[in-house]
Order: sequence, then C-alpha cells, then structure tokens
Amino acid sequence: MAKQVLNIVDFSGGINKAVDKRDLEPNEVVHSDGLISYEPGKLTLDGTLNTIPGLEHNVGSFSNVTIGEGIPNFYGLFPELAFRVFGRAKCSVAPGDEATFLVDPAGAYHSLDVGAKLSIIKQVAGTGVVGDVITVSNIVSNTSFKATGCSNFSVDDIVYYVLNATYNADNLLLSEPNTGYDNNRFFLTASQYGKFGFYSIGVDKYWYGNTLEGTPNYLGNDPWFFDTKFLWDHLQNSQDEPGESLISDTRVLDAFYEDGAFRLLLDPPKAYRRGYCKRPVGLYSIDKNKNHFATGNNQYKINKGVYALRTHCLSASEYHSENNEFDRCGALAMHATYTSLSQFSSATAAVGDANKVNAVNIALGHQNNAVAGDFQFASGSEHRKIGIGISFLYDDIENPQESSISLVTDNGDPDGNNYVTMTSGEDFKALTLYCKVFIGENSFTPGQIDIIGNPSEVIAVPEFRGSSFNEGKSNYKKWNPRIVGANIYLTYNNFGPIDDPLYLATLNFNQDADLGLSKSHDGIEATSAWTAVSGQPSVHQMIENIPTVPVLPYSLKNGYKHNENIHAWYKTSAIVNRKLYAGNVAYYDKENSTISDDEKPSVFPDRILRSPVNKFDILPRSNFLDVTVHDSQDIVKLMAFNQKLLIFKHDDLLIVDCSGEIEILEATHRGMGLLSPTQVCASPNAIYWCNAQGVYGLDAENPPVNIIKNKIPTDEWSDKIYNNFTNVEYEPQDNLLFIFSKYEDYVQLTEHAKHIFIVNLNTGSVFFKSNPSTLPATQYSKGIIFNNQLYVGASLTNGTNELFTSIQVTALDPGKKAEGVVTFTINNSDSRNSLGGTANKYLKINQKTKGWTRVNGETLLESANVPTDSRGADRLIEEYNAKMNSANVFDGGADYDHSLIYDSTNNKFFAHVKAKLRGDAYTLLATSTVGSWGKSFYGLTNGTVGDPDSLGDIENFENVYNTPGEDPVMPVYRVFVNRANNTSAGVTYVLEYVSSSTGDTFLGVVKYTTSTDPASLYSATSVLDTTYTNDSDSTATNLQNSNALITNMRRFFSTNAMMEINGYPTLFKNIFDVSVLATDASGSITGTAGLKYFNLTLRDQGFGSYFVNANITTYVDSGSGGSLTKWNANLSSVLNNTHLETADYDFEQPNVRKKIYKAYITYKAVGGINVFYKANQSGDWIAATVTGATTTTNQLPTSATDYSRAEIKFGTGGNNVFSFALRFENDGYMQTFDVNDISFIYRPKRAK
Repeated sequence: MAKQVLNIVDFSGGINKAVDKRDLEPNEVVHSDGLISYEPGKLTLDGTLNTIPGLEHNVGSFSNVTIGEGIPNFYGLFPELAFRVFGRAKCSVAPGDEATFLVDPAGAYHSLDVGAKLSIIKQVAGTGVVGDVITVSNIVSNTSFKATGCSNFSVDDIVYYVLNATYNADNLLLSEPNTGYDNNRFFLTASQYGKFGFYSIGVDKYWYGNTLEGTPNYLGNDPWFFDTKFLWDHLQNSQDEPGESLISDTRVLDAFYEDGAFRLLLDPPKAYRRGYCKRPVGLYSIDKNKNHFATGNNQYKINKGVYALRTHCLSASEYHSENNEFDRCGALAMHATYTSLSQFSSATAAVGDANKVNAVNIALGHQNNAVAGDFQFASGSEHRKIGIGISFLYDDIENPQESSISLVTDNGDPDGNNYVTMTSGEDFKALTLYCKVFIGENSFTPGQIDIIGNPSEVIAVPEFRGSSFNEGKSNYKKWNPRIVGANIYLTYNNFGPIDDPLYLATLNFNQDADLGLSKSHDGIEATSAWTAVSGQPSVHQMIENIPTVPVLPYSLKNGYKHNENIHAWYKTSAIVNRKLYAGNVAYYDKENSTISDDEKPSVFPDRILRSPVNKFDILPRSNFLDVTVHDSQDIVKLMAFNQKLLIFKHDDLLIVDCSGEIEILEATHRGMGLLSPTQVCASPNAIYWCNAQGVYGLDAENPPVNIIKNKIPTDEWSDKIYNNFTNVEYEPQDNLLFIFSKYEDYVQLTEHAKHIFIVNLNTGSVFFKSNPSTLPATQYSKGIIFNNQLYVGASLTNGTNELFTSIQVTALDPGKKAEGVVTFTINNSDSRNSLGGTANKYLKINQKTKGWTRVNGETLLESANVPTDSRGADRLIEEYNAKMNSANVFDGGADYDHSLIYDSTNNKFFAHVKAKLRGDAYTLLATSTVGSWGKSFYGLTNGTVGDPDSLGDIENFENVYNTPGEDPVMPVYRVFVNRANNTSAGVTYVLEYVSSSTGDTFLGVVKYTTSTDPASLYSATSVLDTTYTNDSDSTATNLQNSNALITNMRRFFSTNAMMEINGYPTLFKNIFDVSVLATDASGSITGTAGLKYFNLTLRDQGFGSYFVNANITTYVDSGSGGSLTKWNANLSSVLNNTHLETADYDFEQPNVRKKIYKAYITYKAVGGINVFYKANQSGDWIAATVTGATTTTNQLPTSATDYSRAEIKFGTGGNNVFSFALRFENDGYMQTFDVNDISFIYRPKRAK
C-alpha cells in the first residue's frame, strides 16, 4: 500500500484526560505544560504573569494565609480623589540631583517605595525647595530613602512632603489631592487581616505602606496606609477585649467599592462592650470642602479627602464621649415665653460641657401662645407633654442614610424623663423648636500644626489620624464628617410614648445656601443660619411657630422601625438594582439598652439582609430574606448577575430573581455550591466558579454547566487539582478563565496554588502552566481587572528571611484494624437456619486485652415454621446484624462491627468481625481451644456468663482468617524558629496541617504573630500570662528573640491556640501533643547552637489520624512581601516548563498494523526540546532520532525567530504498530517553543 500522511494542524482542543488517549480528537492532546493555543493553528509558550515597570520590587503586602481562608485581600479602587499621604524628612547627604533623606523625627517609618513622587509643601529648615517635586530612587532603610530632582536641596534642610498631591500655597494643607483617571488607580491589599497598603498603578507606579509594626511619623500616621483599629474619629479596640484589641485580631473577610466608599467586611465581635465593639470600616470620600454650622471661629470645616470611618450609621446615643459616656444624645428643655435665640440659649445646657460631639440639645416653646396652629398644649390635651427624638442623617442631606432614633431627656442622661410639659399652653397653637450643637474641638500634634497652623475654627483633615495621635483616638472630639444633619421627631405626647415617632423637622448642618436652611416638616425654615452661642463652643438655631402637627411616621419615611437594629456584620454582599444584599449575617436583635456587655451578636449564616435603595449602610434586621434555612450549609458568596442574585452555599447554588418588588427563588442547583468565596469570578457575560466536582459557567440564557467535564474527569479534578487554595479569575483580553491551583502530579500535597489551569472560553479547551509567571511565585491572589487587563498579586519571599522550620522525625504508620471471619452451617431443620436455641443465644469474641467478651444484649430468638432455608437465613441476617450492632451491646459489640452474610448455594454462613479502631489491643485471639469450638476467637453461648462451650445447632465451623490489629505510629515533627536578626513585631508564623484520603482533604491553620507584648495577644483570660515574654526586643540578641519566640509559640500551642480545620475551629492541643522544650546545645539539630525546639505529635484520635497522607508545613508571613503582576499574552516567561504529549494516533484504522516512517514538526524553539515516542500505549517512552540534532540525538535544533522544520525518525520502533504517540519535553526552563504543525508519514500494512 502507498505511503500516507497524517497532518496535525489544529491544537485548539487542548488537554483531554476524560477519554482514552486513542480516542482523542485530532486537535486534542493528552497533556501539555506551558503551552496554549489562542488560535487553531499554533501552540505557544506565550502568555505569562509579568511584573510591571516601576513595580518590579517584592515590597507589596501579600498574606499567604488569606487565600486558604477564602479572603480575596486584593481590591481595586479608582476614586475621584487620590490617597494623599504626608511626611517629614531631613536631607542628610550633600545632594547633586540625588539626595539622601532621613525621616524626621529619627526612627519614624517613611513607608515609601521607589517611584513615588513627593511634592515639597513646606520647609522648616533651609529655603528654596517649596513646590519642588522629587522622585524616590532608592530605599536605604525603613527610616531613610534617596530621591532624584534634589538639586535645590542643601544638607540639613527639613521639609514636609506630600504623596499623590500637588503643591498649593492657598490650600489649608498646602496641597491639592490628585484627581483624574491617569493618577488615581490604586490596588489595596493588607497583611495581618487589617493593615492596608496600596499599589499606585497610574502614571506614577509604586507601593506605599510598610505593614509591619513601626514608629508613627511626625503627624501621628502609622507606617501603613490605614487599618481597622485607628479610625479617623474612634479607637476600635473593643475596650481592650482579649482577642479583639489588636488590628490583626479581626479578619477582613471581603471588601467592595461603591459610590465613593470602600467598605470592609469584618468578622462579628466577641462582645458588645457598651457599643465599643469592633464595627465594619469604610474609606469614605468627601469630594469637596464643606463648612458646617456657623461661620468664622464657630464653623466646622471638613476638608475633602478620604476618611477612615465606621460603616454603621450610628445614632446619637451610640457615640461615646472621652470619658466613655454612653446614651447621651442631648438635653430637652421647655420655655413657654422665649422668642429669641439668646433667651433660649441662656436657659439651655451647653452641649459641650461633657465634650460630647454628635449630640443635640433641644428646647421647645409656644411663645406664650402667640401664634395659632394645630398643637394642643392645654392641660390634659394631646401635646401637653412632648418628647423629642433625634436621628442622624449621613452623606447626603437630600437623600440621606438615616440612623435610628435616640431620645433626648430632660437632664441629658439616659435615666431622665423623655418628655417636657408645655406649661401655660393653650390648644390650637404653634410650636417653636430650638437646637444647640457643640461644634467640636481641635487637638492637633505639633507636626499637624506645622502644616496647617493653629486654626481658630474646628477643622477635619482626613489624613490626620493614627496610633500616636490622641493615644489612637485621633479626632474623637469632632463630628463624624459623614453626618450632614439630623431629623427631629415627636416621640411622646400626653398619652404616653408614640409607637412610631412622627417627623417634625430636619436640621441641616451645611452652610451651603444651595442646600437650604433647617426646616420643619411643613416647610417653615429656621429664622437664620447657625449662629455662634456667646461664651460657648456651640452654635444654635431656631424654627419658629411650626403650625401643623406632624403626621409622617418614621417607619413610613424610612421603611424600617425607629428602634430596630440597622447595623450588621456580614461576610459577603452584592448590589442588585441598587439594593445591597448582605449574606451570612450577624447582628444584635434587640435594642441597645438591653444588650449586655459580654453579649455576642446573633449569627444567621443562612440569612440575607437587604438595604433600602442606594442606602448600602442601612441593614434593618426586619428586612431579611431567608431563601433556605437549616440545610447545614452557610452562605459563602453572593454575586449579582443582571437582575438576579446568585447565592452560593457550601453545596448548592440558589438563583433569586430580584427584578420585581418581591424576590422570587428562580432555581436551585444541587451540588453547585462553593467552599471558598475566592472560587468564583465574573466575565461581562457569565459567572464562573469551581468546586470539588468541576468548573462551572452560567450565562443569561442557559443553566449552569460543568465546562471541563468533557476534558478533565471528576476524580482527576477532585483528587489531584482542586483544593482549599484554588481560586478562579477571568482574563478579558483573550477571554480566558484562570484556575489558580496545584496539580499533584507536579507538586506535593502541602504546596499552595502555584499553577494555572487555563480554559479558553472561545473554544472550551483546557491548558496548563506549572510556572505561569516570570517570577518564582508560590501563590497568587484574587485578580483585579483594570483597563481590560488582569492584575494578580504574587507571593515570593514575603519580605523576610526569618525561618520557621518543621522536620518530620517520625513517619505516619496508620496501623491496622483487627478483623476475622468464620464460617458455619446451621442444623435445625425444624427452625430453618435460625439461632437462639440451646447454646446459641449470645455471641462472644476473644479480645486480646479483655478476654472473652459478650456482644449482644438481646438474646437471639429461634424462629419457627419458616418455609425455606433461604427465608430463614434472611430473617437471621436481619436479626443478627441488628442485635450485634445496636446501642444495647457490650464490649464485644461496642469495639467491633459485626456482619453476617449467607451463601445460598452451599447453605453456609460467614460471620465477619472488624475492630472499629486501629491497634494491637483489638486483636482477636484464637490461640487456645475453647469447648467444642476449637481454637477460635468466635463462639456462641446459652447464657450471659461463661466461655463458649457447646456448638449447639452450629455445624461445619471453621476459621477463615484472623488478622491481628497493629498500633498506629503517629507522625512527629520537630519545630524551631530563627528570627534572623529581625526584631519586627507583627510577623506571622504559620503552621498548616494537611491530611488526606480518597475524596477528603483536611486543612488546618494556626498562626502566631510576634509582639513586644505577646501576653496581651495570647492570654486565655483577661489576666495576663506572665510566662509570655517579648520576642521582638530590639535590644536582645537574635538567639534571645528566637528562643523567646519558640517558647511563646509552644505556650500558645499548648493552651488556647485555635486551629481552623476546614473552617471549623478546634483547640490545637486536641490535634497535636506538644512536647517540652529542648535546647540544641551544639547546633547539630537546628543549625544554631543554643537554639530551642519542641516536637509535635499527631494525636491518635486527632484529625487525620486515620489518613494515609498527613503532613505539616511551616512558613513565615510578614505580609510585607509580594509583587504585582499583569497577564501578558504576547510575552513568555524564562521559567516555563514545557511538555507536550500527543494523542495516541491510530490513523483511523485501530486494528490495522502500520509502519511509521518518520514525523515532521514545524516549530520555533530556544532551549532543549527532547522528542520521545511510544507505540501501542505500552512500555517506556523511547528517545527518537532528530535529523540535524547537534547535542543530543533526540533534541530539536534551536530556531529562535523563524519557523524550522525538523525530521523525526524512529528506527524499528515504528514497525508493526497499531497506534503511535509523541512526547516533547524541555531540558531545563524555556522561553520559546511554538508548534505550528506535526505530520506523520506512515503506511498501513495489508491484512493477512
């Protein structure tokens, strides 16, 4: 027969492991690594996560821990106003163009990185540099940097600089924050859960924010950008509640940016602490300068910028004063005859007496009944008594987010009367409303005063906050800048409390005339703007002669009740039709006054709360959506898709239609849920996610489908690829889906998600890259799409050379369960295969440590009138298996599983006994003769006492086998640390425990963070544990700090350390036994003489004790290392692994022998590509012969730029074959390997 040609010119089918190698489509391959087909005609190594010019340094903030916990920790913000940062520095080296600077005062951290542009806004020593812009060129240390553009500087010049802003001498802060699309491109990320830094990826590219502990600067700012503890107006430490007082104590589970606010989702608090509990946090943009209250010295000037504030819209009584006063929202008075501001003021308490901002004092009057109206003030009439409540209005006076109502009392205290009597009043008169407000108080640091001077008016500056500013309380004497006004309600009348308070008036705090004055519900405006109170740091205002009685209740105005809790903590959210849906929620489901100090919020993992339209910080507890409850699944992730809400639970996906007034459950998809929130992403037209069963896609027209089902079989996916660290991201330029995971054919069980499976969504094909980056990264974050490009954070060395070492010194031997089988027949023709007659009522087994032990508590009962042996056997098996395994058993039943089966062909029974636990103690003994049973571990008796004796109805009894039990040998790990001369607090030491068996993987994580005061972090109770010592002592030696750390770590592991096992907490000591400390005197064990260590032994009954694969991994996560990368489809990494295994081609004649003469490949290659072949899917891969090979005979010649054609021969290996496959693999890393086509020259042989 003539020679024939098989041409492979299309590789777009990608990897297919779901069918036999011989059944693949021509465009599919068995496996590839590094190669992608973007278009049918070519395979290429192009496509990599590459560093970004200006951001090549490993200086970002990346926490390995968060991905395994399902925390994205990588967020894109594109605000109107830039993140402005101030600093102070001294020129220390005689400059040319480049100068060296030291942070002033000495020891403070600058937190800058190369590329940052600094505008000089003030000079306090020297002259001539104000307005200059310098660029950071080198980081000398945390406290020193070099910059270019410094030709005007002299040695000892001291300047204030600003980042992300331009110099403006007329502005209060001597600068204007950058605006515009080109500048304000930021990626926020955090270490230790709550300390955030940012990447600037606009025109100027750099990282800002040292996320380790460090000395605050001259303005009180911490080294990081912002955090969840030191807010602008509040110190969030839960009143030093153990486990909540530190930033890193509380996880930031997710975050989102909407309408100028970046909201962080925090874990719920452990205690209420009179409202001092940790609340969710947001960065709120105020896009223009605002003036509140009066003018001149009595105004409150709020500067534009980004403020770190609580997301909860607190009521007046939920704010606290300096001395921890609570529920003080102002005092209520009544003055029958007063008609002027001065009269009311003289008799109304000064709100500022207790330094209480966020409060309003109220006075009522009727001006001696001078003006007609609808109010009934006469004795016994409806309004003889009036109570007042106030609510705060947030963000927008015209469409505010409104707090709940706080009652104003006659003495200003919570125990005062919540009404006043309108004395001397008459019916059908008008009401006058007077209000007095404390404007707040400045308390600036010297550095802040250097910039803004010492202003007479109260000023809010967004950047002035931090741990060293007012002891971390920052601007606690100033109004929350989000509060723009207040609503006044009638809460009480002569007949008692009003169930649903009635809206009376709105107080407008703004000076802006376009927003109008304060006014009553019926349109009566205040007599004037806010006016200064003589002799008091307060302003006041009056609305005279309100004629009509209010009728609009709070609930109708807002859609929720005035006294219901509108604050929630939630783990996930989505915005659909301008409503925020918050899932897996926690909240206090009672009024504040009834919440005890130690009370935790109620947790509703199945519940969703809905906000009113465009009011994303208001989550009334009554506005809930329970789609499914009590199904043992929590809500993991909410996603918005068109007008639908996707609810991902652990197992199931629920789709809710939100297009109408009422949400409707549209569909429930079983088995399509999520384990982690990071395992889902969105493209413009679809949602994609993964779980242990596969990778799914959902678009607007079709139900969800497993998009890899026909490419990767479920067992391959679940056993070798999918894991806790798997996360999914969409790449928009080439319409690709990235699945960051690990492939166990390439890595160890304990490694993280360092690989990428790539689904080409245009073709449905799957590809794989084991090294997807130009960096040797070990893990990747969730991604951010910006400018239609995918950005991903990559973990490298985490910015530290500290060592946390674990060495397995004893391997796991899971042991064996004892088991045995006996066989017998039953001779009782009248009862047909039943037991329970003489000598056969109770089963006993001979256990090694207990001797003959009884099994069943209930006697076996002999059956009568059974028609056949088979029917009798069925009844006996049902009775035997039930009674030997019931709750009413003795040791022989409690320690073992029993089963009886019947061989109907031979009318024979087999009894199986198997220990429930592993170990030699459960071995079944058959070493001595017992009665008529011989040497056996098994026997039946007539009574409850005594050993087996007579066989009774048993005949043909034999021992089939008896396997002894074996004790498990639990793995032992030796643990030690070396701080490598680092003394930073805030470095996290992470221990991960992984164990697996078929179909299950347990992942446990425990963390210890270095500190100068670890007792405050890790004491089990409020009483500090004095055995903890400083492990971050700058005056100590490395050995001292290292040994202090390992001692503290052992103490923590042995007492109250919690380990998360697949999301469920358990005590670490329940999983591992912790040994005493030992000292490596010579250094032969740890490598350092004098270094201490301890051993961890997996407990016999601990998690994973029955798993054949168990290991622990230890690493150090400072959170201060990490690189930003961007996907580039036109670039190839020099770190590519390259592998290609073709289909096993049978040339469409599977049962015909062929002769394969040669193959040709058209390719480009730089580096060594070796070629192998295999015939008939059998034997080893054999090296082919490449014509023209220069080094190794089976290696393709290098062809860097142009396509080359290589001839591949197989010698006699191509003779008489049914099928044939090729494999190409690299010899070392490669950057270039493109395959355009492969051709086989062959001839089928004639049939004989």
